[in-house]
Amino acid sequence: MPLTLGKAAIEVGKSKPTILKALQTGRLSGLKVGNEWQIEPAELFRVYPKMTAVNDKVSSLVNEQVYPRLTTENALEIAVLQAKLEAAMKQIDDLKEDRDQWRVTANRLLSSPPTPASRVGFLAGLLGRRKN
Repeated sequence: MPLTLGKAAIEVGKSKPTILKALQTGRLSGLKVGNEWQIEPAELFRVYPKMTAVNDKVSSLVNEQVYPRLTTENALEIAVLQAKLEAAMKQIDDLKEDRDQWRVTANRLLSSPPTPASRVGFLAGLLGRRKN
């Protein structure tokens, strides 16, 4: 069953203008019936990979009517933004863990001052002379 431009965009997580441009440049083939494009799913997935995780989220948002007057395009945008938010939160947690490890290392180094070493001048070090 052929997909419309909007449904095709949702299936691959792209915008309608991106799919339309691919159709117009010949990268993607489809048939225009009246004012509506008909795109075969096999042809669409040949060019763009299917986005299953985001599609499942979009379908659940639209079907559950979580938001009033939610369109499929808005649901797609919400799902993508939620995925980006989750990735950013994970990155923040990783950075906090790294920060805590650096803080522990810095405190350990500050609590045990280095032992005083005899200072030797630059030329004395080159000539192998040591300070007594």
